[in-house]
Amino acid sequence: MLTYIVTRLIILITNDIWVRSVSALTTEFVARSLDEVRFWSRIMKEHSLFLKLGFRCEDTQLIQEANQYYHIFEGIEARA
Repeated sequence: MLTYIVTRLIILITNDIWVRSVSALTTEFVARSLDEVRFWSRIMKEHSLFLKLGFRCEDTQLIQEANQYYHIFEGIEARA
């Protein structure tokens, strides 16, 4: 009976350690993923700004489109 109890205790402790390890890995993965999303959305936001500033004043449609992309990527960056 004592062997059974010790075996069950070892299994419970091992499972608890494994669950905490998986939880830590999941948390790390999510944090790194959000960092990546923030980084690339900032890069894309900056590129759309560069495009907007590079268009001629007469190219109002292109300026508006670049501005729309700027706000889209700004929203993505804010949500991440």
